[in-house]
Amino acid sequence: MGSIMETIQLQTTIGLDGTLHIDAPVALPPGPAEVVIVVNRLARRDAERDRRLQAVRELASLNLPVADVDTMNREATPASDELLP
Repeated sequence: MGSIMETIQLQTTIGLDGTLHIDAPVALPPGPAEVVIVVNRLARRDAERDRRLQAVRELASLNLPVADVDTMNREATPASDELLP
């Protein structure tokens, strides 16, 4: 019985925890398969951008309340009577 191979090329992001997730449909029959992964690092700029996007996605998934920037600025700015002469 001959083997069936399919080559898939895609880009993905390695998570902050070092986990690699690949979701790709294949046109192969179900059953055991040998998978070979070759990682070709992208340019550092792209990797840094991807890392930041992943961090933003992870923060967004926490469903934290949205900060009121005006309130935060008022709380962070000392009142005029608190300023040193």
